[in-house]
Amino acid sequence: MSSSQDVYRRVGRGGAGNWYSKQEIDDADKAKLEDIEAQKQSNATAASDNPNQAAAYSRAGRGGAGNFYDAKDADEARRREREDSKRTVSALAAASSAAATSKAPRAGLSGRGGAGNWSTDQAALAAAAEERERRRRDDLEAQVLQDVDAGLAPPPAAYRHQGREVEEK
Repeated sequence: MSSSQDVYRRVGRGGAGNWYSKQEIDDADKAKLEDIEAQKQSNATAASDNPNQAAAYSRAGRGGAGNFYDAKDADEARRREREDSKRTVSALAAASSAAATSKAPRAGLSGRGGAGNWSTDQAALAAAAEERERRRRDDLEAQVLQDVDAGLAPPPAAYRHQGREVEEK
């Protein structure tokens, strides 16, 4: 009796799409050996593998096209980065002082985003919501009163039937 490991092999990080039969794996290995272009190493790759050659560019950050810089200009890049960070800090300080003087309660975002990174001043938000609700209720009551008054006709004059002596006078 053969186990599933003899028939199928798992590749990659797992999941349903990462199981291949042993025959498929053997066929892929044969095709790789027969592929002439995949076996040939280009001259550009061979030249860049030379450890004695100085790199023209250096990497910074987490990767990406914008994180390469000329190694000759490294000192200039560091100076510019320091200046940029000083400008950013001063701009953030100005923005935070302006936000601190603001009277309206605001929700704040912290972290890299997501629902768990929002914080609020619950008491101020609750008071503002109550005030909005009170104003809305007052406006609604005034509108209802105005509509009722406009829809009702004034009552006609009231005539009281009294005795003739009052009428003759």
